[in-house]
Amino acid sequence: MKYIILVLICFVSQYIFAQKNTGELPLPVQKKVDSLFASFDHLNTPGYAIGISKGAKTLYKKGYGSANLDYKIAIETNSAFSIASVSKQFTAACIALLILDGKLTLETPVSKFVPELNKYADTIRIKHLIYNTSGITDYHKLKRPGGKSWVTFNYFDTDECIATSLAVDTLQFKPGDQWDYCNVNFMLLTKVVEEISGLPFSEFAKKRLFEPLGMLNTIINDDATQIVKNRVTPYNPRNARYVEGYKEYGIQLKEEGEYIQHPRISPHYGGSGVISTIDDLLKVER
Repeated sequence: MKYIILVLICFVSQYIFAQKNTGELPLPVQKKVDSLFASFDHLNTPGYAIGISKGAKTLYKKGYGSANLDYKIAIETNSAFSIASVSKQFTAACIALLILDGKLTLETPVSKFVPELNKYADTIRIKHLIYNTSGITDYHKLKRPGGKSWVTFNYFDTDECIATSLAVDTLQFKPGDQWDYCNVNFMLLTKVVEEISGLPFSEFAKKRLFEPLGMLNTIINDDATQIVKNRVTPYNPRNARYVEGYKEYGIQLKEEGEYIQHPRISPHYGGSGVISTIDDLLKVER
């Protein structure tokens, strides 16, 4: 998967910087892009939606494969994907809006909005959360209360993740001294947004970010039961590696079949949780 993405980016970049931008990719280039996804371009396999843009111009967009193997629904550019950790940039954008509103700065102590952080001797500031330098231990590195695993088949939410991380009485390092990727940093940022705005994070993001950008099919998925138009079902390959990996998390699977369906039933957000489409994501560049 990483190989495909890297080849796509490198090839298109070479073309874009070598040629004058005419507003779309020439047909030969489109065919080369399509060839990268040819093995996924049928309804018997999970697939991809791609968008290629330069500045405000969309050069190419297309869907490949199936959004749902139960019903063999084709992926389109308006198919709604859970974009996982790419969500973090939108969480940070919400904080940026509040900074522009004059409600806080990068130097503001987070404990002003999340009093539980007062127990730490060193001050965690907004910038430490955004830049992953807080020293907070991420939830999935810790044992989950109750003994269940953190695999998303087992329901958990943002509050449980934060509570698990903040139950640790010491930071891994002094804030600002090191970098350590941490989803809870961005979960805490959603609490800051909610405390300042008085709105659920999903509502703030909708009103202040998604709607102004015209991203009308983008949401914060903070409810596992929510109906999402054109939602894409996630899958993993059903091979020995994945089957054994699931078993390690207490999920017993059959071995026959090509794919493992893996729906998102744990509605944590901030570090993830955004559901969006290629059509909407292309609007961010405009």
